[in-house]
Amino acid sequence: MRWFIGSALALLLAWTLYVASPYWALLDLARAIEARNVGDIADRVNFRALRASLARQVVAAGMSYRPLAQALGASDANLAAGSVAVAADPLLERIVTPEGLLGLLHDMGPDRTEPVRIAARPDPNLDGLRTAAELVRSSRWRGFRNVYFSIPPGAGRNAEGRLQLRFSRLKWRLVSFDISAEARQRLLDELVRLHAERRRR
Repeated sequence: MRWFIGSALALLLAWTLYVASPYWALLDLARAIEARNVGDIADRVNFRALRASLARQVVAAGMSYRPLAQALGASDANLAAGSVAVAADPLLERIVTPEGLLGLLHDMGPDRTEPVRIAARPDPNLDGLRTAAELVRSSRWRGFRNVYFSIPPGAGRNAEGRLQLRFSRLKWRLVSFDISAEARQRLLDELVRLHAERRRR
């Protein structure tokens, strides 16, 4: 009987730690971003998956962005999507780095002077408990390996974006970042500018 109770308690403790682990991972990522610690950011981000996430958003938005469509001169939908993807590649190469991610978060900030808040470390007091509860409310689990967080936490429908953390190789990492409409627009404007510069060369 003692063995059964001990095993049950151990399983409960392990499950509790696992459920809490993505929140700690997000807090560690937020701390690395605030400190501009590119080493810690790189350790907590799957840049290959993040690049695919941003590429999908840029291509989807670029398909309906008339200045970019005109600049690329692609009328067919499939050809247009391929053209946007090719044109976006150099821009994504620059963005999908620790420094580029910091810049993207700055672009989504309230006044573009500091990065948008993705999480606030809760203090050991009543306000800290509210902060922790807000973080949990802003999250959505998909299965046992994927957790989504709205940013800033607690924004609901007014969220600036959404982060996805995935558990892989014994660590939670950022794999997807749904950016705000304003940030997507700035990326598309930058694509038009870069394409015009390449054509002038």
